[in-house]
This record gives sequence, C-alpha cells and structure tokens, in this order.
Amino acid sequence: MSDSHQITQFAIYPAIGIARVGNSPQDFFFGPERPGEVPTGYRDDGGRIKRQAARFRVYGLDAHGHVVEEITAAQAQVRWQVEVANKKAAWFNFDQALDIAESLGSNENAGIASLIRNPGVTGDARAQLAITPAPVTISGRGANAHGGDAEYELSGRFMGKGVYLGEVRTDEHGRLLFLGGRGVSESADGSPLTSFDNNLLWHDDVSDGPVDATVEYRGRTYQATGAWVIVGPPDYAPGVQSVVTGYDLLFDVATQLDPSLVPAQPSFSRHIYPLLRRFTQHQWVNAGFAREFGFGAPTELSNPAFIARLSDPSHASRPLRRLIFERFRNPAYSHPQPTAFPAYYGDAVTLNVQSTDPRQWMAVLPTQYRWLEQWAAGEFSPDGPAEAPLRWELLSAAEQVDGLDRAVLDEALGGPFHPGAEFT
Repeated sequence: MSDSHQITQFAIYPAIGIARVGNSPQDFFFGPERPGEVPTGYRDDGGRIKRQAARFRVYGLDAHGHVVEEITAAQAQVRWQVEVANKKAAWFNFDQALDIAESLGSNENAGIASLIRNPGVTGDARAQLAITPAPVTISGRGANAHGGDAEYELSGRFMGKGVYLGEVRTDEHGRLLFLGGRGVSESADGSPLTSFDNNLLWHDDVSDGPVDATVEYRGRTYQATGAWVIVGPPDYAPGVQSVVTGYDLLFDVATQLDPSLVPAQPSFSRHIYPLLRRFTQHQWVNAGFAREFGFGAPTELSNPAFIARLSDPSHASRPLRRLIFERFRNPAYSHPQPTAFPAYYGDAVTLNVQSTDPRQWMAVLPTQYRWLEQWAAGEFSPDGPAEAPLRWELLSAAEQVDGLDRAVLDEALGGPFHPGAEFT
C-alpha cells in the first residue's frame, strides 16, 4: 500500500442499514447491497416472512477521506456495539408529520398540535412505555452464528413485560449482522385494537439506533465513524421502489446543507428514468397506477420505444417531455392539486375529500422536480437506461460503499405520512 493510500481512519457502511421484522423462526435474508439488485426468497418453506438482516462492514479510509478497502477479521479486530430502542408509546400520537406548519399548536405539549400517546400514564411511570434494551457488543468471526445466545439479544421491557427487539451476530469475515423483531404487536393490559394507529398500551417490536465499532489495526485502536440501523415492516413487493425513495429523501436533505452536490444537469439514466420507471412498477401494487402507467397503457413508462422518445433531448420530443413534466405536483404548491402526479396522500392527511390543505397530496422532492424541469427543457445528459449492476467483486472499494448506501435506502420509502413506513 502506497503512502497516499495509508489507512488512517475507519467508517461503517452502509451509513443507514435497514432491517425488517418477520415471523420465520430461523430463516433470514439480506436486502440489496448493489443499486438495481432485487432481493428474492423472503418467505420460508412454511410461507412465513423471513426477517431481513442488516449487514454492516468496516472500511479503511486515508487521511483525505478516500475509501481504500474493506477491513475484515483477517486484518483487524473489530468490536461492534449496537443500541436500539422503541419509544413510540411514549411519544406523540401518529397523526401527521410533526415538522410542518399544520402540526404547530398551542397546547400543553410544547406547541405540537398532536397529543401525547397514552396520556393516562403519567410521571415516572411513563418510562415504562419506552422499550430501551441495554447496548450489546460482539466481535470475532461467526459469533452467535445460529442465534439464540441471550448475551447478544436486545430485549427491553414494556409496562413490566419483556419485549425482544432483535439480536446481533457476525459472519465468517467478522461483519456485523443485525436482525430485528419478529413482527409482534401486543397489549400490556389485554385491551383490543381500536384503530390502525395510536392504540393505548400497545407496543410493537420495530426499533432503531446507533451502530458503532472500535477497530484494532496495526497496533492502534480507532473509533470508526458510526452508522444507524432502522427496523421496519416487511417489504411485500421487493424491487418495487417508491416514487420517492429513502435515498432520494436523504440526498435532498444533503443538498440543502451542501448545494454543490446537485449536478449542473441531470442524467437521464440516473435521475429521470428511475423516477419515471417507478410509476410503471407500481402497476403491481396500485390499481390506479396500473390503469395509467401499466402494461399496454399509452404512458407505460417502461416501454422501450417510449423510453427512446423520453431520452431524446431534441426539440421534436420537447412537447412530450413538457406534457409529462406539467403533470407533476410542484413541491412548492400553495393549493391542492388532486389530479397531479403522484397520486399519493401527503403529510397532512384527513378523511375530508373537500380538504383545502395542499399537503393532503404528496409531491416529489425539490431536487427531483428541478431535474424534471431541466429534462422537459432538454437540459439533460441523454444517456440510456442504467445498465445491470456489476458483480460485487468487480466494484472498487469506493463503488462498494456508494452502492451500499444507495441500494439499502432505495428500497425504503421516502414519502410522507402515506406511504411512509421506515422513516415515520
């Protein structure tokens, strides 16, 4: 290794890992780790849902922050620490997003319009509503390989009752595997469900929290830049990505902090085609999308002939591009646009069909809308649809970490209250 690639620091990837609950007693699977990869086999032989494990790796970086290589148990001693919690029952009700103007109130809850969940539990007793297992540590190759070792479980208590939130393992290379809960939702007092949300004295077993590691490498001990794990519900339609993915959401947030991340012009293969293709993918999960964008529809956005027209930056294709762009809801909207794209509920959801709140409907993100606007004007790179992902061993270390971060989050929902899942 040359001096210019001397490892001086370490980081965990993916930066955010997604695990999912499942009721299969033993089986689990991994989500995609390369963009474009579609996971398979998420049910066991009995038809039960396998848990999706989140796998974390340590990479060595040089002094400039450039990724050099993955560090495994063959090169270093990695000691992992994981801490997760589920505090939903001690938080505000699940009504609508708390970071929008419609959620500002003047009640006793510090200006939040939503009410605290389980208001009948008061004082010190409210601590019993938060499931907070003690952190666990694990290291070496193949630790807790088959599960079941209580030392590596993350179990807490809810109103005095034990609740299992997951466990950690390591694989044969010393990478961390995190498996979440088993899809259990229960009442502390036997009360029945009264709604899909905000049921008093009920808990579930999703969670999230930090993932850290210390690395003993060439006689020195380093603290790796940490990561986070989120445990969500099962993904019953793997490979069908949300119109706004988790990656899109976090990239948009990053551009607010650093506008230089935004490319001068969008790429058709990386920024436009994936967004349009998702509308046709949704034919498998949404009847309205199937009618408008599904197989044989005039706007089937995965038809090769149609894609060729959409990827043409010439003036001849501009009316078509403009027509599609103008159907999208502007994220800076000030009035309802119920017929605009996409046809999903937004952050401020009510059952009142006459609602005048523009946030009743979801909009694409500002970065996505700007790219569509440039595309409509012909200001984009007309490269074709993205190629199939390369095999893992053909990727450079830098490509591996970029792929890990993106692939994991592309399979998470970045939309608001509806259809948000992992990030709500």
